[in-house]
Amino acid sequence: MPYRRNIDSPFTFRQHRHPLIQNLKTAAMERALFILIGQYVAIAGRNLMGVYKGLGRKYFAKDFSLDVVIRQEDKLSVFLAFPLVEGLSLAEVQDPFVHQLISNTIESVLNNIDLALSHKGVLDSSKVDYVDDRYTLYMEVVYQNMSEEEIEICVINTTGDKVQDRSLSEIGGKGLFTQEIEEGLLSDRIDIAVHSMKDMPTVLPNNLEISVFLKREDARDSFISNGYKNIDDLPHGSVIGTSSLRRRAQVLAVRPDLRVVEFRGNVQTRLKKLAHGVADATFLACAGLNRLSMKELVRPISIEKMLPAVAQGVIGIENKVGNDLILDLIKPLNHSLTTIQMDAERTFLSVLDGSCRTPIGGHAIIKGDNIYFYGEILKCDGSVVHKDVWSGPLSDSKIIGEEAGKILKEKGGRNFFG
Repeated sequence: MPYRRNIDSPFTFRQHRHPLIQNLKTAAMERALFILIGQYVAIAGRNLMGVYKGLGRKYFAKDFSLDVVIRQEDKLSVFLAFPLVEGLSLAEVQDPFVHQLISNTIESVLNNIDLALSHKGVLDSSKVDYVDDRYTLYMEVVYQNMSEEEIEICVINTTGDKVQDRSLSEIGGKGLFTQEIEEGLLSDRIDIAVHSMKDMPTVLPNNLEISVFLKREDARDSFISNGYKNIDDLPHGSVIGTSSLRRRAQVLAVRPDLRVVEFRGNVQTRLKKLAHGVADATFLACAGLNRLSMKELVRPISIEKMLPAVAQGVIGIENKVGNDLILDLIKPLNHSLTTIQMDAERTFLSVLDGSCRTPIGGHAIIKGDNIYFYGEILKCDGSVVHKDVWSGPLSDSKIIGEEAGKILKEKGGRNFFG
């Protein structure tokens, strides 16, 4: 189906996407260019209908069409058709005024597109044909990678980043990693916010939404130690460093003899603490290690032994509600299967009212047309664990997450996390 977008214009615009488009970056650029070109065609159309005091209506039909087709990975072919009113005589079509009218309109379109493309692309060639009672403008646009100058990265240090001497449960939970960033969105200082979804509260501020989930990385935890291979290999009384209540509870559930100490900081900071003997072992997310090109450190722990945090390994993009221009640019980046997983996991977390103060594990796996959800709640000292697995069709992902949350909440009782 062609992609349609309503543009403030008396004309109709159509976009046909080549079936071989698979690269999301290409698709995003294609859509951005289509919107850009469409806007300038709309301007030219309004000029044609207005500046010439209605004479345009005498010659041009209302269906002014724009077809955009990807021919190659880096080339956009644009077909802009100016259909004429039915019944015009050949003499009227060849009238010098009509030719001048069309010439001026096309020149306006070309000039504006060439100017607007800027760093995004180069107008490679263009020509005009008169076929089947319509004038057709054909253009080829070779688009370039967006330069760094076009995208400003605003690094925002949150309270969660700044306070490193106390656990998250003591200083306020997950919102500490998002508050300042979301204030930037609401004040229009930034257009999008990129988040690690495991740090995102389930309730967002008014006028903000998570529109995009990137394809999930490895969601598992990794065992990190300079002298031991896994949890079972640790001697009696060994020290585990972690700031996660979930990991603390999960470790103590299987090894109550271990001692757990607070371990805050980024990956490099935690590795330094480990090297200096602050702890015998720690845990890091496989996703973070992979993204930092530190795969040699990855020793994944199966989800049966250590269930990951909800949304672990997922990057989400947050934006202002109603910002259609931004949404059009980022939406092609969304990964549909990851979105289904997030529907189940974040619904589960929402039912449990989960935060950094609560030891909760949750992970959804998709197999064929079914989703399998693993849920777990624990006492902070690991003394009590409730967990189970739920499954059903992909279309019921939210229902499954909600059911899992309600069942575990009932099993735990009112003061389970107290």
